[in-house]
Amino acid sequence: MSEFLDAMVFGRNRELTVIENSILDSSSNGVSIEGETGMGKTRLLTEIHRRRGGRDLRLKGDRVLRSVPFGAFGMIVDLDEDRANLLHRVVEALTVGRQTPVVFVDDAHELDERSLSVLSQLADDGRIKLIAAMRPNTAEVGHPFVELVADRVLDQVVLEALEPDGYAEMVEHYLGGIVSRGVLDIVGFHTGRVPGKVIELLRYSGRAKRFLDRQGVWVLDGLDIDYDERARDVTRIDLNRYSTAERHALELVILAGEVDVELMLDADLGDAADSLVTSGELRLEQRPARVYVAIENHASETIRFTVPDGRSRQMFELVSGFADSPSTRAIMLRTDWGIRCGADVPVHDIIDGARLATRLGEWQRALRMLNEVPTDRMAAHELFDLGRLYCEVNQVPIGFDVLAQAVEKACCAQLVFDAFQLWVYRDFDRNSPALCLDDFHRGLDRLDSRSERSICEGLDADIVRELMMMLAARPLVETAIYEPEGIGPVPEDRMRTTLKSLHAISRASRSSETGDNREALDALDRVAPDMTELGTGSVMLTTLRANSLVKSGDISGAKQLMSAQPSSDLAFLASRSGPTDLMWSYIHLLEGQLSEATRCSHSAVEALEYWNQVPFLAIAIAHASYMSMLGGNIDAVVSYESRFTALPDDGPYLEYRRALMLRAIVRALREGTVTDEIHEMLARMRVEGSFGLEAQLRLLLFHHFAEADPEAMCFIAEQGNGGEFDLLRVLGKALVDSDGAALLEIAAQCETSAPLLVAQCRAVADRFLVSGTLRSDRRIDDRSGLTVREREISGLVTVGRTNAEIARELGVRVRTVEGHIYRLFQKLGIARREQVAAALETLDGGGRPPGGTDRTAPG
Repeated sequence: MSEFLDAMVFGRNRELTVIENSILDSSSNGVSIEGETGMGKTRLLTEIHRRRGGRDLRLKGDRVLRSVPFGAFGMIVDLDEDRANLLHRVVEALTVGRQTPVVFVDDAHELDERSLSVLSQLADDGRIKLIAAMRPNTAEVGHPFVELVADRVLDQVVLEALEPDGYAEMVEHYLGGIVSRGVLDIVGFHTGRVPGKVIELLRYSGRAKRFLDRQGVWVLDGLDIDYDERARDVTRIDLNRYSTAERHALELVILAGEVDVELMLDADLGDAADSLVTSGELRLEQRPARVYVAIENHASETIRFTVPDGRSRQMFELVSGFADSPSTRAIMLRTDWGIRCGADVPVHDIIDGARLATRLGEWQRALRMLNEVPTDRMAAHELFDLGRLYCEVNQVPIGFDVLAQAVEKACCAQLVFDAFQLWVYRDFDRNSPALCLDDFHRGLDRLDSRSERSICEGLDADIVRELMMMLAARPLVETAIYEPEGIGPVPEDRMRTTLKSLHAISRASRSSETGDNREALDALDRVAPDMTELGTGSVMLTTLRANSLVKSGDISGAKQLMSAQPSSDLAFLASRSGPTDLMWSYIHLLEGQLSEATRCSHSAVEALEYWNQVPFLAIAIAHASYMSMLGGNIDAVVSYESRFTALPDDGPYLEYRRALMLRAIVRALREGTVTDEIHEMLARMRVEGSFGLEAQLRLLLFHHFAEADPEAMCFIAEQGNGGEFDLLRVLGKALVDSDGAALLEIAAQCETSAPLLVAQCRAVADRFLVSGTLRSDRRIDDRSGLTVREREISGLVTVGRTNAEIARELGVRVRTVEGHIYRLFQKLGIARREQVAAALETLDGGGRPPGGTDRTAPG
């Protein structure tokens, strides 16, 4: 398998097209393919050569033969025979044939001067088409092929790192399954999405089982230090391009986090550092003194772990003896550096450095530091930070043990409540042997019994007791905590950051349900600046902000937010994997990319479950079940239903009501009819004022069952804001006015993103042309249950037409045809194309269509 995959080309379709066109275009004499080592130049060359049948002449530059005149042609001409006519024989071998020959040259940067000269001259004269792969020319003397590009004789393809889509496709093909966002992020960081490095790293990861396979999804456990060791081996080669002085300057800045210009000059590395600034490896900043700052990339950790101990210790003493004012990040890095190189670092400095690392999302680094400090030497707040860190990296039992120690040593009620919040969000089943609700109450009782008053700021014990009873008694989704002035008994000006975020999430959730997506986004945006620590809370907040952006119609803003990567820490990337994949699934679904949306939905569930991120699990499982139903994967639907049923009954689930709505839609799709359960949901939503949920449900009913209440659609459209309300507004008005032209316009606008909606709009438009009205039962249908278009497509399916052929014949997109066939199969109760003819015969004969209640989409 790996040999086949190694020969495949991923994410280079545009480049392949340019190269092929350069061969066919009479105005071009070929193409120069340029890229650094590992960018896939040889693979592109090989793929084009293969597509042309493998008959074209192929040459390869060689470092050993660079001093041999015409050395590249040794396999096609005898270099030792009659040197006087060697040039003639080479030209004859290259230009043989009646048509213009195509000559492929790999590693063209290793060609000897004579070979370069004859190839460039023949290409310039148009006697050959030249396809040459080479590294970028960095020498002062111009390269002949580069000059041909400048003269527009040759086209040029410059290979950069793979774009995210092509890179993800490569990783998924190589690992053989769905790949979670955490795996993609960590491999991408350590390889820079350079194809050669990706393959090298995945080869090792596959053999060593560095990723976890859960239900066909590769997830990242976030604790595998050995994986980093291999990543360092893969990136080490990059450092060879630097001079010794440059390498030492780069090492010094990366190890120290930042280095004062004066200190760099004292070390006699100023010129080397300036050279690295020019090449983009370092930057100069004023803070307030001028300092060199490293730009973190895949080589940074390699340097930190591979600098020899002796030189590292000397550098540490040099930096620690210099009077400067390092940044927060530099303090953290220097603490970690001192521990690693064996310097005498005070315990309180280690603890402070670890706490900084935790807040910066450097969880692995924080754990390494804290391993140096026994818990009995830590104060209550330090124990809290350590316990939280263990929970963040999914070592929840250890985290709860440490939190129990923090509660026992607590010096204020606020710390007890902070620990309680961690526990209540991580232990939904309330079965931890280390902590229970009584432990927190005992901690508060102990504080009440003390004679001295706590000088810590924060909530007092009485308020904490009330909050704990409120949050522990019922799931957040059922708890009425949407008061503008605060949560329960807490005024907003006395909230700490974690409580503020809880309040914002609560208010945003309710605003989203009522349909006020702008207010939901505002509530989250207001608290975002206060979330200065990278943890589960910040991940949750970022995900919900992206969700609000999507519902407000700002998909590009949501993409930008989800693409930001504030930390490259292994554990942080793993823990944000599930929420990020869930959000990308929403985005892909809105853009009509059903396959991508389905993969991300599966990935989200496995990562969230592995990382014990239960608040997201209800909506993630329901969404994955819905996506599986759209794809006709009934086995997956059944599996997800059982997993949803097994979730704890109580807990602060996010988007829980939407999860219940999706489950009802999936059940209706399986049964082939809208159930009373759904109509009861609609009635409850109206009474509760949950217009956002009602808008979603009415659109789903129209999408999947052609059920429409135009008057209700128009009413709901005026109750909220965002993309769904905008769509309801135009759709409801078109249905009320029996406006077929408006429906066709909606279909045209949604052509690429919502094939089922497009199919329904066109079917209703056809209906209006016949009768001008909707059926009184609000179900858009004819006597047989099939629209005119579905009838037309069913006839083409029965005679063996493919989806692509049907699309060409009808003048529509393939996605539109897929939507029609999906609905057709549902109505006929079948799963395969060969069943269509028999089902139609039964239907036209007045009988029931074949098939059971499990109606699947086409495979």
